[in-house]
Amino acid sequence: MTSSKTFNASTDIPDLSNKVILLTGGTAGLGRETLVTLAKHNPSTIYFTGRNASSAQETISQVKQNAPNVIVKFLECDQMSLASVQSVAQKFLKEAQRLDMLLCVAGIMALPPKLTKDGYEVCGTCHSLVFRLAYNHCSNNSVSTTWLTLS
Repeated sequence: MTSSKTFNASTDIPDLSNKVILLTGGTAGLGRETLVTLAKHNPSTIYFTGRNASSAQETISQVKQNAPNVIVKFLECDQMSLASVQSVAQKFLKEAQRLDMLLCVAGIMALPPKLTKDGYEVCGTCHSLVFRLAYNHCSNNSVSTTWLTLS
């Protein structure tokens, strides 16, 4: 007989004081819930990406209800466009002093096979573009090299 441990976000996520988090896909679903949950553990700043600015405002409102002291910043990004991802990466690198956690949560589903305008295959998740840019900056002292992909 094996025993299992149930994950409890309230007690199993450590204190995130002074941490800077970048989360892709924070405007709905798993991304939004992850962002709201992490905010309850006191990070200094959470940056998040998404395509829908009005959904982003809903996410920010939800975070502020639960964790009013956390700074939350939306970075509008279409992960199926390398130019959009590069633009957001540059904006983030100019603004953020460091990056402690990168969570790649953004995803799409139920699309027919196709290519992005940059020639990449559209798949259920578009982490490859974000990963490519993040990997290129890993030599930067402001970026840690711990990866966690949730979708």
